[in-house]
Amino acid sequence: MKNKMNNALILLGGNLANSKQAIFDAENKFVNNNCKIINSSSFYGSEAWGFDSDDFINRVIEIKTELSPHNLLNLCQQIENELGRVRNDSIGYSSRIIDVDILFYNNEIHQEESLEIPHPRLHLRRFTLEPLNEKWSDKIHPIFNKSISKLLSDCEDDGKVWLIE
Repeated sequence: MKNKMNNALILLGGNLANSKQAIFDAENKFVNNNCKIINSSSFYGSEAWGFDSDDFINRVIEIKTELSPHNLLNLCQQIENELGRVRNDSIGYSSRIIDVDILFYNNEIHQEESLEIPHPRLHLRRFTLEPLNEKWSDKIHPIFNKSISKLLSDCEDDGKVWLIE
């Protein structure tokens, strides 16, 4: 029996010198772990959110995977670790080579201590909503029951976000 294929939207980002290459490397690691990338946004630049730092580069990818939500989270963290992500939870937000966040998993809601899907802050962050809106503007957020385009128009985040390519 074939496992169910799941659809996930993943935000890839970073703000250190080689973050764009790290995003490409992360995409390759998803593919090498039996995930199929079926769509991707353009690259977007954005001001740092929640702390003063260099600008970020972000991109959303859509993948098909047989992985469960928890196993997908484990893969995201493994990819971050393999690409040199250093976590320092005591200082809050900080610069990073790569950040890999699950935004959506099918249309499911998971609210656990170790896993929150949809991402609990995606509706507050223009740097997440802009690339999402490029290809997935009609996607409905399963908690707010609003489209990505509506969440973007309602978003009060005034941080600058710009198209890179």
